[in-house]
This record gives sequence, C-alpha cells and structure tokens, in this order.
Amino acid sequence: MITLNKASITDLDFIVACRNTLEGIKYSKRGRAVSVDEYSTELGHVLLGKDPTKTMDLIYDTIPVGYIRFDIHGEDAEVGIALEPKSNGKGYGPEALEIGCRKLFSD
Repeated sequence: MITLNKASITDLDFIVACRNTLEGIKYSKRGRAVSVDEYSTELGHVLLGKDPTKTMDLIYDTIPVGYIRFDIHGEDAEVGIALEPKSNGKGYGPEALEIGCRKLFSD
C-alpha cells in the first residue's frame, strides 16, 4: 500500500526527474523535457502551498516512487502522475489516483 505526502520545494529535483522520463515527456503537454529552473518557476508557488487550486503529493512505497498533481478548475480537476521508470507497472498510478481523489474531495 502506498501513501501520499505533500510535496515541498526540496522535492523539486526528484519531481523533475520523474517528469523528464520518456513516459513523462510522452504524455506531457509540452512534449519535451523541462529544466529544474523552468519547473521551479511554474510550480514553486504550488510546492510552497501558495496556490489553493493546485496540489502536488509524492507517492511513497517506503521511498518516493513518483508524484501526483491535481490542477483544480471549479468542479473539475486535471491530473498528472509521473513515476520513476523502475516503478512503472506496479499499480502505483491507479492507487495514487484513488487515494488522491479521496483526499482531494475530503478537504
């Protein structure tokens, strides 16, 4: 069983590493890798807890294996999940989505 823990600015290198995997790039809006500086500019306010319309949590299975991000638009939410390559295919994504949705809708 995994857990979700609120991501912080100190997790940025790990988040960018997960985001910049081949799968992460393939399914991203940009379709390319991003730099730590670029993601820091885009997500720094989220990781500092200054944007109530966005959340980001690290996915843990004793150690971090990826992240899940929710961008909230009214009653809708856009979801992004990125995992380390060695963590793909282990069911972390669907489980993180289920836990994340429960957490999001309980707040």
